Amino acid sequence: MKNYMNQKPIHNMTMEEIAEIGEAFADYPYKNGERGLKDILGGRDKTARYINAFMQAALKAGWIYPAGEGREAFIAVRTSDQRVPAMTMLGFLCSVIRILGFRGAFRLMKQLNREGPSLEEKLKKERRPFLKVEMLCVRKRYQGQGYMRKAMETVFSMAKEMGLPCILDTDAQEKMERYCHLGMTLAGKRKIDERTFLYDLIREP
Repeated sequence: MKNYMNQKPIHNMTMEEIAEIGEAFADYPYKNGERGLKDILGGRDKTARYINAFMQAALKAGWIYPAGEGREAFIAVRTSDQRVPAMTMLGFLCSVIRILGFRGAFRLMKQLNREGPSLEEKLKKERRPFLKVEMLCVRKRYQGQGYMRKAMETVFSMAKEMGLPCILDTDAQEKMERYCHLGMTLAGKRKIDERTFLYDLIREP
């Protein structure tokens, strides 16, 4: 992928940075009885460990970019033709099984595919290339200071320059509304259970 970001992807993060990202996801305050990733994964500790495992795999795949001069936020982004190296994927799957167990990992996959194909799967079926945000996280101490907007504006510029739609999915209505406020459009809503949903969003180039 051509580098349209001001910085190159990073391949190393401190344990503190990785831990902060896991904690930020694990401590997200869902609203109005809504459930999310934490409930699907089985609690705060498992959520933090799952996110940490994902970050380590994404680092190896070259998906992670820092946002802000002091690495206040991190974003994982890839194009549809980028593949995760087999050994990296295997390592991530082994980590997920260690965290959730075989039954938990199987239940996770079943739940995520409960309501049919995601927007990503639909675009792949149409053979339409895209840029996908796999993860965006502002470290706790810097939240509410505009780093989410800065990171997304950079990704939107990348997608526009490449002539690709930018897509992502999120597990909370409030997050979905923030992304819509930044210029994305809700493309679909997938039901995981009675109080858990995944929202597919897109921004055309």
